[in-house]
Amino acid sequence: MRAPFPPLAALAACVLLSGCSPLVDAEVHNATGRPIIVTNLGQPAFHASIPPGGSAPVDIFVMRAGYPAGFSVASGSRVWIYRTRSTFLASVSRQYWKHGPLESQRLHVSVDSRGRIYLLSSSGAPVSQPAGFPVHPDEQKKT
Repeated sequence: MRAPFPPLAALAACVLLSGCSPLVDAEVHNATGRPIIVTNLGQPAFHASIPPGGSAPVDIFVMRAGYPAGFSVASGSRVWIYRTRSTFLASVSRQYWKHGPLESQRLHVSVDSRGRIYLLSSSGAPVSQPAGFPVHPDEQKKT
């Protein structure tokens, strides 16, 4: 007798045992006092709208060959651009990452009204900033 779903079982085994890359993202807290929109500069494209005082998970670490790395944060008439910071943020010590199911990892950060990005604890609480923090935008534009 054949198993009812052998292709599904094979796929599940592949995903669980193959060493697939874990899901890595950032929980961005909006401390600007205004709504913000976080946008990646590469592909796949995404936009996350975050109200003042709110937080949302965003995939700022997706980098594909042939596309620019980085992300931007828009608040009111300002846009802060972080071209080289995705790699830096991804290199933060393991103690600051929240670890979830299937080896997923999430970094908690907060953006202030000047576009600076502060590291938060794995539970989202403020912490003493390690070397390199707060992260400043590489570029600022007015719209």
